[in-house]
Amino acid sequence: MLDLKFIRENPDAVKTAVKQKRVGLNVDELLAADQALLELKKKNQTLNEERNANSKKMKGASAEEREAVIKRGREIGQEIDQLKEATDAAEKTLQAYLMLVPMIPSPDSPIGPDESGNIEVKTWGKKPEFTFKPKDHVEIINARGWADMERIAAVAGSRSYSLKGDLVLLEHSILRFSLEKLKAKGFTLITVPAMAREHAFIGTGHFPTGRDQVYYLPEDDIYLAGTVEVPLNALHAGEILSEDQLPILYGGVSPCFRREAGSAGRDVRGLIRVHQFNKVEQYILCKNDPGREQPTP
Repeated sequence: MLDLKFIRENPDAVKTAVKQKRVGLNVDELLAADQALLELKKKNQTLNEERNANSKKMKGASAEEREAVIKRGREIGQEIDQLKEATDAAEKTLQAYLMLVPMIPSPDSPIGPDESGNIEVKTWGKKPEFTFKPKDHVEIINARGWADMERIAAVAGSRSYSLKGDLVLLEHSILRFSLEKLKAKGFTLITVPAMAREHAFIGTGHFPTGRDQVYYLPEDDIYLAGTVEVPLNALHAGEILSEDQLPILYGGVSPCFRREAGSAGRDVRGLIRVHQFNKVEQYILCKNDPGREQPTP
């Protein structure tokens, strides 16, 4: 979330970011909500100052004057209570706007209508060339009986899969390979639950706009995370870390769950856009310095 002071001082930059990232946010409305909250806080401060001054009038006041002071004190208290309700509502309104504010993109980032605007900046290795038509993963899986798509779909619904035989070992070998690689690079390996509270999703920017992608368990007021990043990002929430503690390197692993809402008809073949999968992810807490090189696998 961008600092409110930065938004006030750089509204045009924020408006440009909103436009480039196609965010449904009116920056002028945000600034108006900010101003409305500031006015309410000023009124609250004025009333508290008046209440303090009014209380001081009790000393040395006559009986008649005391009655007037007490009456005014009650009136001020009622005004403050009413103002608190309006202030709380204004704070919630402003917070809702702030959670939609995007980060300012790098000037080096390409701007395009969709993924077609991406620019290739680096390639590694040489693409293999075959003298035959290569099979896709579904053909290979079916030929070897390494998965059961139809039976498990009847049990768990579409976009589910059940691996069998050597493919089970391959999946766990890949997860283990990834963890070993991260460990060799100095990462602390860590398992995390797939469940997380709402604040964890807000902290990663998945909420409020991505709620339709997340499974929610209302009886427990908890959500299923679609990436290890969600619980890892919240692991040190509320803590103040000194720079000499950084970087903190985590190699996280957990099951992940995604509703894939709105993806009907896209990537429906095989093990793509499934609702549940296992994932290893590297996560780094470091100083906010683009020029500082961080270890990567």
